[in-house]
Amino acid sequence: MFLKYLLPLIFITGCGKKSSNHNPANLSDTLTAWSCNKDFRVLPAYTNIKNYLAFENFGTAGIGRCRGHSIVSQSMEMLARFNERLPHPCQNQDEYQCYTTMYELINKILNGSIQTIGGFDSLYTFSGDPTAQRVLRLKVASISHRYSASESPMESYEYGNDNTNVFFDIVRRVKLRHRPYVGILGKYRIGNHALIAYKLNYRQKIPSICVRDPNIVIEASPYEDCQNYLYLKNGEMFYHQINNDRDEELLSASLQTDEDDRVQRYIDIHFKYCKKASGK
Repeated sequence: MFLKYLLPLIFITGCGKKSSNHNPANLSDTLTAWSCNKDFRVLPAYTNIKNYLAFENFGTAGIGRCRGHSIVSQSMEMLARFNERLPHPCQNQDEYQCYTTMYELINKILNGSIQTIGGFDSLYTFSGDPTAQRVLRLKVASISHRYSASESPMESYEYGNDNTNVFFDIVRRVKLRHRPYVGILGKYRIGNHALIAYKLNYRQKIPSICVRDPNIVIEASPYEDCQNYLYLKNGEMFYHQINNDRDEELLSASLQTDEDDRVQRYIDIHFKYCKKASGK
């Protein structure tokens, strides 16, 4: 497998394929408690339905920020914890001090430190705070849309075409409590774009993949609850968006090696944090 330089989410397909006897779709939806278990695949469970950024993708016509928005959203969800009963990080601070505090706090999280943030119940409410949002938008803008990555190896290549194999590998990763970063390219309407998969939904035992779209913010109850999702139809992958009447057929969907690196980093961080917290 070789590296290619990617322009804004131009996806690599067709390299390094091989057969496998694994069947990721049969992985159990119910995993045992994480409990400092150093399983290289599994991440802790997340149950907060408002763990996403409260602001949309931005830039020139929204182009070029979906990658940064998705990565910051994923990292904050994985590593930030919220407790509204604890003091606000900027309690008794002026505007300048508060910006410095928020910058240092968010920087710690994005650099790989699990932090509990007081005064907020979720990433949604935290990222709606004007000062926190200024910092988060700065971090989104700092992530380049140009990057180097190769196609991530699938657990199985036996499901069918490229998109079908990717679909079932996303299913496998979501069952392992990952929040996989997925690159997509639509056939008609959607250009190169990034999504975060966060949950599975079943209709007659057939899974659809609930996704977080940086161009769409769900602002009211039930908040994110699979309003946007990927599904298979006649061997092709489609994307249903809440604000579009017609579902988009995808030319390609991609999982890449930089996503694998991020997931392994999250697992290592949580393992070390859990061991330290338990005194082991």
